[in-house]
Amino acid sequence: MKRWAHIFARSKLVYENQTDSFWRTLLWLLMRFAQPKMGCHYLSVRKALGEMQPRPIFFIHGERDSYIREDQTRLLYDVAPDPKYIWIVPRAKHNQSVVIEPRQYATRTVAFFRRHLADEAVAVEDITAPAETEVA
Repeated sequence: MKRWAHIFARSKLVYENQTDSFWRTLLWLLMRFAQPKMGCHYLSVRKALGEMQPRPIFFIHGERDSYIREDQTRLLYDVAPDPKYIWIVPRAKHNQSVVIEPRQYATRTVAFFRRHLADEAVAVEDITAPAETEVA
């Protein structure tokens, strides 16, 4: 909310010097009143991860993602139950990992599904190994 407030507030005074507790309270108020008005329920990804046990999770995150910071993905990874995997894709922006690394994306996701859906003997390294560097 803090990051995107400038889009909605016309005055910097409204959003520049607010405390973290202000932003937490504003988020709570928005969720409290927006959910019933919109007829929906916004999930907490963090809470949902705990309820997903024992399902495997594969986090794929673009290193240059400007919407979701890498530390947020790593935080979710840290609280997720095992089995879990993470791949931070160099040079990729939000939802661009498959465009930047199409072969690696295909290799890793297929390995993940083969290991956890087909119950094949796939090495963890096939999912999590560092990307190969291309020779120019």
